[in-house]
Amino acid sequence: MNKALAIGWTLALVWLSLAAIVDGVLYEIELNNFEAVPQEIDDFLEYGTIRLTRKGRNQLGVSGSFSVLTNAGKETQVRWIVYKYDFMGNRRMFVNGEGTLCEIIANDEVIYPNLLETSNMPPQDACPFPKGNYTINNFVMDEQRLPPAVPASDWLIETIITRGGKIGGGFRMNQITDVVFDSMKHLAPKREGIVDFGTLQVQNAGTNMCSISGQFCLLQSFGDDVTVSTKLYRKATGMNGIPYYMFSCTLCELIKKDTTIYPQLIEYSNFPVQGTCPVPKGNYTLRNFVLDMTKMPLVLPYGEWILLLQYSKNYEALAGQEIYFTIQPSVRNH
Repeated sequence: MNKALAIGWTLALVWLSLAAIVDGVLYEIELNNFEAVPQEIDDFLEYGTIRLTRKGRNQLGVSGSFSVLTNAGKETQVRWIVYKYDFMGNRRMFVNGEGTLCEIIANDEVIYPNLLETSNMPPQDACPFPKGNYTINNFVMDEQRLPPAVPASDWLIETIITRGGKIGGGFRMNQITDVVFDSMKHLAPKREGIVDFGTLQVQNAGTNMCSISGQFCLLQSFGDDVTVSTKLYRKATGMNGIPYYMFSCTLCELIKKDTTIYPQLIEYSNFPVQGTCPVPKGNYTLRNFVLDMTKMPLVLPYGEWILLLQYSKNYEALAGQEIYFTIQPSVRNH
């Protein structure tokens, strides 16, 4: 993750901490747990009466007062660590970084410029951040403008503000994101004698899960001369725009190197042994194979997405699928 995104993410978390902490309780719908970090400096920050309320599906309202008890200048550091929990429940660091409080405020283009319009906060170029009492009057923040580009999973986000190496404030919070499968559309073969998708279908099987079942028929062998390409698009822009992500390789190479899906897939099907190339023509059956989409490694922002899969030979498109899914804040955070 580049520094600009990291700083933007951290700034969002810093200001959410001011907006969400009331006697150690978190009110923000996307975050399901909050733990204050014990302070080592008593004269740094008081959270006061700041409150966070939901104003709409994607909007949060911030209002109330807080106090900065001492000038916070370039000596005031903010450091952050984002941990991802794996399927065994172990915590693994995903990204970390640090910067001065002045740098973070000066570079913010998302929250602080709008916050100034509904508060008595100091100008964006004020450094040090002056001590004083500050009031925010019903500032409404659009969550969709924040940069939470994370895979669906359980997360621990830790942000700590320090001065002289001692903790002046901070928090640890959990965040959960979900992948919701919407639908799949088969793209008809360009000509006969290639593939018959038969009854093959993908269905939503619950949070972060989809099930694949049905029968299909390869009417010819698929070998190293068949290329699989994937293109990922935002649904809002459609497939005529620039893909967010692209990847291609031969079908045989994809199957051989896959360690996530195919090894489990063959347990629920009559697919050939991994490494078989070409994949023989014939009838194939999938028996309710459930795919855990949190195991997918791609990092995506919230929103609706289209994944285009295409199979081609000698630059001729043979067939494909369009898969529709959504990345969203987890309902488990409510």
